[in-house]
Amino acid sequence: MASHAAYWRRVCAVCGTSGELHEHFLVPRSLGGPRALTVMLCPAHNAEVRGLPFTPSHRALTLQGLARARAAGKKLGSPNLAPDLDAAMARKGRATQTSYAEMHLDSVWPVIEAARLAGARSLRQLAQALDEAGVRPPRAKGRWHVSQVHRLLARRDRSGD
Repeated sequence: MASHAAYWRRVCAVCGTSGELHEHFLVPRSLGGPRALTVMLCPAHNAEVRGLPFTPSHRALTLQGLARARAAGKKLGSPNLAPDLDAAMARKGRATQTSYAEMHLDSVWPVIEAARLAGARSLRQLAQALDEAGVRPPRAKGRWHVSQVHRLLARRDRSGD
């Protein structure tokens, strides 16, 4: 093994790699070993010293796979996230989302009004009333959440109706 100075350099005392490191006590703490007698080991060498099989973490495997893909010349990332996205296209997308939200609000509002007339006062009660009426949430899956009802009410307040 390398010297104790490897601990201060934050590299593996055996192979000299940096990254994910584990502090290894030369004399186990359970046997009264002092904290000062430690070395830093990479996960593979830490497992080897402990006599355990080494299994790389999911993160390590993912990073290795990405590195291999880059080395093979594969372009990584989504092509849909181009930095030169046309501002007009972005505005058009926001306008479409806003119009869908307005249509959804118009279809949901009668149920909210009926729930309020029936005595629902809190956001949780309104969400429960929407679920019981069979109204689907904005993304059409799951149950209504308080935050979704809050956004609906805020949108209604902004529209001034």
